[in-house]
Amino acid sequence: MLVLPGQGILTIVTGFLFVDYPGKFKLERKMVSYPAILNSLNWIRSKSNKAPLKI
Repeated sequence: MLVLPGQGILTIVTGFLFVDYPGKFKLERKMVSYPAILNSLNWIRSKSNKAPLKI
């Protein structure tokens, strides 16, 4: 059985990005430090002619 995150889980994760809570900034920095996520963010930024993020 293939298990993939559904629309509800993705909505909840997106909601957490908009809410302020203790440790949010630290969590965001940790997530962006993963090479796959950093490369994806930089690819999106390059599409809008923005400078790449540097860690």
